[in-house]
Amino acid sequence: MANSKSGHPDRRGFTMYMNAALILAGSAAITPFFLHWGIALAQFVICAVLFIALEAISAPPANQAQAFQNFRRYNLSPSRRPVLVCLGDSITHGTASHSYTVDIPTQLTSALAMPPPKATSIFADPLWVVNCGQNHITTHTVWRERLNKALDCHPDYILILIGTNDVRAMYKKSWGAQVKRINELPEIPTLATFTRNFHGILSHIQQASPMTQVGVCTLPPLGENIKSDANKLVRQANDAIAQAVEQAGDKFTLIPVFDRFETILEKEGKRTDLLALFPFLTAFMAGTYQLIPGMIKRNTLGSLVGHKLLCDGIHLNERAGAELVELIVEWLVTKGVAKAIAVKS
Repeated sequence: MANSKSGHPDRRGFTMYMNAALILAGSAAITPFFLHWGIALAQFVICAVLFIALEAISAPPANQAQAFQNFRRYNLSPSRRPVLVCLGDSITHGTASHSYTVDIPTQLTSALAMPPPKATSIFADPLWVVNCGQNHITTHTVWRERLNKALDCHPDYILILIGTNDVRAMYKKSWGAQVKRINELPEIPTLATFTRNFHGILSHIQQASPMTQVGVCTLPPLGENIKSDANKLVRQANDAIAQAVEQAGDKFTLIPVFDRFETILEKEGKRTDLLALFPFLTAFMAGTYQLIPGMIKRNTLGSLVGHKLLCDGIHLNERAGAELVELIVEWLVTKGVAKAIAVKS
């Protein structure tokens, strides 16, 4: 699921920067012929650190689809568990954003008053959660590239949280050009293409996997100023999502992520609008988090700029991830996950 067309890990949006970091690190060997050796050493260290951070942020999630296929192939236990596939962009991928998918089994066992999952595998009881998220992708990418591979996991449940990059492209022309280039899209995303793609995604699932329960998340805010122009676009996209879900049938459920986040931000937020700094905040926060894993939380990084839920204005911190997981678990419980667990055990 995290593989590119060449079969290698899909690091779209990062490959150019990683190659540049490697070239500059290598060129440090000849720098002393022109400049002081101390400059060469600094050049090498900075480029090496940059490469390591980019590699970590762009790496496939541990619970990706390919890992799940291998797990299922070599799992000798006769017991099976319901499968939840999570489709999305970097918010789901979980390297620039809090990795909420790995929290779902633990929260589900708590909600069902079951023993906590055993830490023997990334695919833990009582629900096998597969992360089909990918940094930078759009609704077009999910529909045209990702959906069939997700369905190959034979999911009992599918969670969809996709469209933030579409809205980013609508909001700012330079971001639109970047999104189009990275994903090799036929055109810059618009509300019309977003709506068409979303209907296409739901229709495809309905036809290919009619018994699967599908939870469709509304998009979280873009920046923590709920009244901003960016969030006016998010609301329009969410209206389109709600209409698509309503038309798709009773196997499809709307999960109100935006409303949950809006309630919190209206009460606690400072209406900060730092979207103009988004690329720099993401580079700093994601890089810092990956370089010193376990030593700093995204809640802390976000608080440096006054953010409550979105560490860099787009990606989730731990608190936002917990709110999202709570909504997901509520949906799973209402859709009979306890019975599905009992049947497959």
